[in-house]
Parts: sequence; structure tokens; C-alpha cells
Amino acid sequence: MPAYAQDVFRSDSFLEWPEESRSFYIRTSIGMAGFIASENSTEHADCLEHWYFDDEQASEVYIYGIMEQYPEVHPRAIIVAILQNKCGPFQYTEQAN
Repeated sequence: MPAYAQDVFRSDSFLEWPEESRSFYIRTSIGMAGFIASENSTEHADCLEHWYFDDEQASEVYIYGIMEQYPEVHPRAIIVAILQNKCGPFQYTEQAN
């Protein structure tokens, strides 16, 4: 992801969206991350889903707070970083070249 490109979508722009749109973006991003994790590690998928879906409102407030601290970073990069911090990395196997 070109995190430093001039035309990259930034968290400060994302935070200007209506709440319903922001919540949907986060919910679908975390849902997809959980789906990918479930194909590799049930434990990891369960952690991701519990962290977010057990209290969506609190999780979103936390995510928005991190986005406010890093306004120049893409929202997906923030979401992935938070998920890895809460539940561990998305590294399941080494892939052959």
C-alpha cells in the first residue's frame, strides 16, 4: 500500500464521513479480516471478531481515536495495525516463491 503517496486516502478525510458510512466501512473491513483469518486460524479469527463485534461502539471510538492521532495514514492501515496489536499478526504460513 502506498502509504505515503500524495493521492492516498487519508484518515482525516475518512473522519469527515457521516458516522453511518464510517461504521459500515470499519464493520466490513473487520468482517473481511475475520473471514481471511478464519481460513487460516480459528483462534485469530475469534479474537478479531470478539474484539470488534462484542462492543462495536467502543471499538469504533478506539479506532477513531487512533485515526485522529495519525490523520495522514490510510484508514485500512490503521485498522490492520489495531487488529494486529489486539490479536496478533496476519502471518499464518510462509509462502513458497
